[in-house]
Amino acid sequence: TAGPNITGIVISTGNYNLGSAIPVTVNFDEPVIGSVTLGNGSNISNITVSSDVPVTSLSTEIPVVAGMTVSNLTSVSVTSDTITDIYNVDLDTSASDVTTTGVTLDTEAPDATFSGVSYNSTTGIITLAADAIDVGGTNGSTDVKGQLDWTKLTWDINSDAGVADVTFSAADVSSAVVNAAGTQLAIQLVTDAEELGKQKLEGTTGFAQPGNADSVKIAEGFLVDQAGNVSAEAAVTDTTITYSDTAGPNITGIVISTGNYNL
Repeated sequence: TAGPNITGIVISTGNYNLGSAIPVTVNFDEPVIGSVTLGNGSNISNITVSSDVPVTSLSTEIPVVAGMTVSNLTSVSVTSDTITDIYNVDLDTSASDVTTTGVTLDTEAPDATFSGVSYNSTTGIITLAADAIDVGGTNGSTDVKGQLDWTKLTWDINSDAGVADVTFSAADVSSAVVNAAGTQLAIQLVTDAEELGKQKLEGTTGFAQPGNADSVKIAEGFLVDQAGNVSAEAAVTDTTITYSDTAGPNITGIVISTGNYNL
């Protein structure tokens, strides 16, 4: 005559980010039929899972939302149910411990605001300046090239849509490292391939021509942190570029060719 009991609610081990889904399983001490709805009274609600055949566990997913923490997960409980055992006896209790071993959450997307761009034509390094770049890893050493969406970074020749821009890809970049202060992203372009990186950029018609005003555009979603959270910071357009070579050219000599000349 005793009804079934929930023996545990298990949140699957893993690292989760904003927009991902966390597998969760509700375990019972005997086969059951019906449905349960999970919630925590705040940012988890109305997650229902059911079975019309006898099972000893029910599994579903909890969507990760902004601000969610592991403590939110530990407060998950069954808020309603239609569970019975195979003898049609109702669920005896819905109270149970929640297991969150090995679960981590990162729901904060990068929100750096870019403010400047410089280019070193000797080394092929593009430096993006910002207020605070937080994409995970150790600033000053971690190469974050693999995290970033390089299609969101473009070089606009003469800030004129009528001239072909340079759109970068991961193949154009050797490394990308945030400085220790978190205020600069140094992008080292590939230097030894004609169709990639530095040579691709500098070989584009109109690049850094006198009188031109090239600019860099950074689209929304360029920054991605190690957890996979994508920045929603507004796009930056027409950012003026500062070049490492600021000295003007000099005449080193005027040479009259050797020879015998007449009228």
